[in-house]
Formats: sequence, structure tokens, C-alpha cells
Amino acid sequence: TTLPTPAANTHSMCLSEQHLRLFPDPISSFIWRFIFPVQFTLGVLGNALNLWVLTSEDVPNNIANDLLAAVSLCDLAFLLGMAPNSLAAFDYFALNLRYRLFYLQTRLHFSGFANWMSAAAIWLILAVCIERLLVIRNPLRSKHYWGGARRACVVGTIFIATGALTLYHHFEFDCEIVTFCNGTQLNHVCYPASEPHPIHYGSRKLSEPLPSTKYYMQASTVFNAVLVVFLPIAMVCVLNICLMQTLRTRAAELHVNTEQLTVERMKRTTTRVTVTVIAIALCFSLTQGPSAVMVLIELCIGFKDSHHPLYTIISLTNCLVVMGKTTNFLLFCLSSAYFRGKCLSVIFRKFPQLQLSCLGQRLSETMASHPRGSIRTIRSTRRESNVILRPEERTIFEDAEGEEAYEMLSTSSPSPSPPLTVIPMNGPAHL
Repeated sequence: TTLPTPAANTHSMCLSEQHLRLFPDPISSFIWRFIFPVQFTLGVLGNALNLWVLTSEDVPNNIANDLLAAVSLCDLAFLLGMAPNSLAAFDYFALNLRYRLFYLQTRLHFSGFANWMSAAAIWLILAVCIERLLVIRNPLRSKHYWGGARRACVVGTIFIATGALTLYHHFEFDCEIVTFCNGTQLNHVCYPASEPHPIHYGSRKLSEPLPSTKYYMQASTVFNAVLVVFLPIAMVCVLNICLMQTLRTRAAELHVNTEQLTVERMKRTTTRVTVTVIAIALCFSLTQGPSAVMVLIELCIGFKDSHHPLYTIISLTNCLVVMGKTTNFLLFCLSSAYFRGKCLSVIFRKFPQLQLSCLGQRLSETMASHPRGSIRTIRSTRRESNVILRPEERTIFEDAEGEEAYEMLSTSSPSPSPPLTVIPMNGPAHL
């Protein structure tokens, strides 16, 4: 098959399959061919289930749930935006002229879109973290639901702001598609848009970028790393320290007014939430931070050769970003009996025959035999107690146990990945 191209960009020389591979580095190729498909499958299934449960009738309407649903939606979009890179790592697609042309023409835009979704997810997670802290400090807040205008304003502001921050990814490079072997082979050549580069492949004439373009690219890279990775990580850590301190303070205050059994349950819940918060915060930091570091290193020292050893490190940090998007669901489900119960409730209502199967009955028995201080358990305990709790104290218990899942998710990522760092051309480093 021959594709029509301008004569100036057509060359008779034929390239080997090795030169036609879009990910010649063996480590990058291995990641996109074998690791990413697993991450993609788990991430799509997990975030789709998250989105399904959070938007179901079984889960109460509140601000945190809406934000978490938006996070799952962003993570899904992010993974879908990364999928073309994985396909391009396989020779079947990489050597197919039509898919190759489509991929080379849209690569930067898919990468920019993925970075945008990653940045939006990170700031939505930060918003969830702030909301959960406000609920713990003012428990009655969880009973109030925001209006459509306020919700659209908050979520819309996050998407617009992160879109502006990551916009530079769409034209970070000047790329040219070149045909070889008399129009039967396609390849592309990319140059940093902020540096002098040939006006076209093989030309000795240089295109000098405007000073404003250079400053914009450099400033965008720095702002992207700071505002989409480092600042959210720091704020998530600080907010969750405040959250845990508030929980402990509330538990100490309730110790005077409540029976010992309820106090012990509150202590166990606080410990459980503390461990989960630390685990998710560490996962968030370790999966999102390295990519931003690599972006700043590239900005400082530069490495134009695609075979530079640091590109291998970038591929690994990009893999961490995707892993962060995948582990959100695993941490959420494995850590929260409340969320697992809601998952089963939604699934069994949608597929009632599944509940009658051996697996369904076994899962139901398992959940019934491991009560984790649900709202029903706490309320029944209170009915047997002669101690009268104030309304705000009752809400504290409900939030601490009945809505434990949301507090845990208040620190989850990026996924992440930050200005995402997931492919050799985007990122906070290179998505």
C-alpha cells in the first residue's frame, strides 16, 4: 500500500523493521506490550466498577461521592488515551500503514489528553480530601448535598484549569511525517518546539522559535510539575495528617460520653483508617512523584537522543503513573468492607441469579460473618445503651465507620500519575 505524500517528504531509501518500530527501546517495548495491557484491563474494570457503585442508588448522594465518580471517569479516560501507545508497540499495528499514519498524526494529542485527565483526577482527589476533612470537622456537613450549579462550577473549574496547565503537550514538539521506500514506509521526526530545528527532514535551514514560545514551554513544564504533582502530594499529606488528628481528637472527646464498647469500636476504626490513609498516600506519592522529577531533569540537562539512558527511566516512571491509576480500585476494595458490601449489593441487584449461585451465597455469608461496624451495627448498639449522644456525635460515628471508604479514597490518585508521565512525549515528564 502506498500513501500519497508531498514529494519533498518522500525518499527512496527503505528502512529496516527495527528502524520502523515506534518503541525501539526493549524496556519501553516490554512495558507497552506486556505490562500496560494488564494495567489497562485491571484499571478499566476497576474504575468502571467504582463508577457504577458510586452512581448507584445504594450509595448516598454527597459531594465526596460525586467527586470520586469524576475521578473514576478521569482515570478511565486516561487509560483509554494511553491505549494507542500500547497498540503501536506491536509490529502488527506499527507496520500497518493506516494505523501508523493515524497514530503518528494523533500521538501528541492522545498524550496531551491523557495528561489532562491525569491532572484533573489528581486535583479532584485533592478536592475529595478537603471535603472529607471538612466533614470530619463538621459532621453535619455530610448531610448537605450541593446543587447542580455549584457542582458544575467546582468540577468545571478543575477541568478548565488543568486543561490550561497541560495544553502545551499538544504542541510541545514539531513533528513531521516522512515517507520512505517510494511511499511504502512511514516514519516521523520530532523536534522540541522551543529549540532551533530543521524546517523539514534533511534540510540544513533552521527554524528559530520565538522567545515567547521558549519561555512558555519552559514555564509550562515547571508549572505542570509543581502544580499537578508536587503541590497536590504535599497538600494531600498535610490534609490527611489533619484528618487523622481530628479523628483522634473526636475519639478522645467521645470517650467521656459513650460506653466502652462504642469507644473501642471507634478506636479500631480510627486505626484502620489511619493505616489505609498512609498506604494510599504512599502509593499516590511513589507513583506520581518520579515522573515529575524526570521532567524537571530533562528540562535542566536536556537529552535529544531517543536512545539516551534517561528515556528508559522515563518509561519506568510512566509505568508507575499508570500503576497508580490501577491500584486505586484495588486499595479501595481490599481495604473497605463497606465498599465491598456496596459492590455486592449493586451486583446482586443487577444480576439476582448470581446471588443464588454457590459463589454468590459464599460471598454473602463471608460479608455477613465479618461485620465491620456498619451504621446498622452502631445504631443497634446505641439502642441498647442508655447513653444519649448529640447529633454531631452520632454523625461522627457514622462517618468514621459507615463512610470509611470515602475517607480512604480521599488520598488515592493518579494515578497518578501528575502531569502524567506515561509516554515518551508527554507527561509531567513524557506521557
